[in-house]
Amino acid sequence: MSDFFDNIIIKAFTKNKKGYLIINEYVGKSRLQYSGSQISAINTAIKKIPKSFRQIYKTNIFKNRYYGSGVLRMIIADPSECVDSESILPEIHKRFETIIEKPYGGNLLMSALKDIAHHFIDLSDEKSKVLQHLFDLEDEYLKSHQSDFVFGIYEFKND
Repeated sequence: MSDFFDNIIIKAFTKNKKGYLIINEYVGKSRLQYSGSQISAINTAIKKIPKSFRQIYKTNIFKNRYYGSGVLRMIIADPSECVDSESILPEIHKRFETIIEKPYGGNLLMSALKDIAHHFIDLSDEKSKVLQHLFDLEDEYLKSHQSDFVFGIYEFKND
């Protein structure tokens, strides 16, 4: 990640001597290698979703559990996905002044709703209550865990 910043990002900024970097990015565990506690919390969220809303899109299969994504599976499916995502913020903070940085979660919801989110396009009272409960679980989780997603605006440091 350091080479990427030095060879690509910083070169663009040093030509102009000023500028902003804007990100809306996954900054969680590299290659989605979640901790056991995060996987457990994702599974708790899935259990809170009624079975009728857990049917995987265009299948007869129901989502009952999240197991995580193995490193090999991640590399085969998309070798560029989340390769070194944990290093994004530290590298930015070394080279840029933070103007605004807003974490917004995604730690549980991204994985819990993967393949079943289509059930929540047309909202009913029941679906709204389910989503609110999931949002509350995510908010509670974030009280003691760092957010997996961040929106940020940063200004280049002219040292």
